[in-house]
Amino acid sequence: MSSCLRQFLFIVALLIGITLAPSMVASAASLIGPSWATKLVFYNGSNADVCILITVGKSKAGNAAIQDGCPLNVGQLNYQDLSGGGLRPLTMFQSPETGWFILKRGRKAQLVNRGVNPYSKQYNYCLQGLNIGFGGLPASNCPLTSVTIPNTKPGPAFNTPLTVVPPNGTNGFEMSINMPNQVNGQPSSGANESIDLTCEAGASARVVMQATPPLGGPYWNYNGGPRAGGVVFYKGTTSFKNSWVKIVSDGMGGITGCDDNCVDPATGLPRPAVFPYGCSICNFYPDPDPQCRNFPAGNPGQFCSVNNGLPANNGCQLNRSPLNNNAIQPGGIVQVQKFGGTVQINYMGPISPPASCP
Repeated sequence: MSSCLRQFLFIVALLIGITLAPSMVASAASLIGPSWATKLVFYNGSNADVCILITVGKSKAGNAAIQDGCPLNVGQLNYQDLSGGGLRPLTMFQSPETGWFILKRGRKAQLVNRGVNPYSKQYNYCLQGLNIGFGGLPASNCPLTSVTIPNTKPGPAFNTPLTVVPPNGTNGFEMSINMPNQVNGQPSSGANESIDLTCEAGASARVVMQATPPLGGPYWNYNGGPRAGGVVFYKGTTSFKNSWVKIVSDGMGGITGCDDNCVDPATGLPRPAVFPYGCSICNFYPDPDPQCRNFPAGNPGQFCSVNNGLPANNGCQLNRSPLNNNAIQPGGIVQVQKFGGTVQINYMGPISPPASCP
């Protein structure tokens, strides 16, 4: 081999090494959890970093009991930037049940429950009763009502409360995944997973929910009523999104307005997996207990209802059953239910209603 050829090959090898080295160092993090566990991923598709605010469910009268191994506070939750880096804790805000983290634009992050089932001593990756808002806003805050959000700017005022008044309320994502179907070491009700987008208190952000089941199931399903073909099973990646809510003040403490979440103009059918404004339960008008009550006398507290021909409380969320039900094993251990796949929540930025109601 000539000296010129050896020199040429040496330069080529050096260039290849320089090209490959950075990508090897900055390799993306892998999703955490076994194949049977559903993974929760966030993607920031907006043009600015976003504060993701998370509130865990509480066990109290009127709410489902927190199941074994599911988070009781945000101290059990970690997130990891999938561009690289390990697990990090959330920043607690005002109470142990609320915390937040910053997701940079164009990046993805996974939220993980690092708590273990106190009876089996195993991870079940449960995320029960989580409410997730964007921009530091809670998932459900009524229009023209002040709310405190965390100051995310580094400095002396870091994580202190700021007061804002969302003009059209706020929306977010609600979920219960990897349900163990076990309370106090015994099988209980509540075996299924459920996910939805809530605009019950208005809308401040455009959010797209993508559900991807594992090959072979179990599959997410949605009961859209007779007009939508009844119960639909989604066997591949399927997207669901919310739309705007417009609030108009009457100047005397009451409000009127309109909601684009009851009917999707593209299909003429209710938007799947979305709770419209004023709907504390799905498909019922007038709502028996609307969250936001600053309406003029005689107004039921909602602009529309999901009209899908189904009984009340049907049609506003996705559900799925595990591949296997829990059973007591020798030693009193409850076997883990199997779900799997990914739920990805895409934050697409602030949302604004039209200048006037249609």
